[in-house]
Amino acid sequence: MYPKATPVWKSLLTLILFSLACMAVFVFSIDETCRSNIALRQPLYPNAEIIETTYDLFRPRAMGETRMTLRSPDDEETVMEWFRQLTLDLLRREEYRGLATVDYSVKPAEDGTGSLIYLYSECST
Repeated sequence: MYPKATPVWKSLLTLILFSLACMAVFVFSIDETCRSNIALRQPLYPNAEIIETTYDLFRPRAMGETRMTLRSPDDEETVMEWFRQLTLDLLRREEYRGLATVDYSVKPAEDGTGSLIYLYSECST
């Protein structure tokens, strides 16, 4: 006696579920790789307060585009020097390039105390 054949719809459903699971693992892996790359190459400035965060995908500072505004009690030159030293350290370790694009700018705060830090990151494949 032959075993009963699996219905076509069950095989098709299994194939679809397997494909969706593979895509989910792939997207999660890319998102996590982007997140760790951004965290390494663009850490948040110490003791800065996050004022605003906008992002267009699952979470900030991962896949997609993220814009953040931070406020620091430190003056503009101190913040710029911290970012310069970070850049030099990344260059020495040869970790300056990665999957993500990162950028920053620093401006004096409107009230004259401290500075505003604008962070930008984008990661896509």
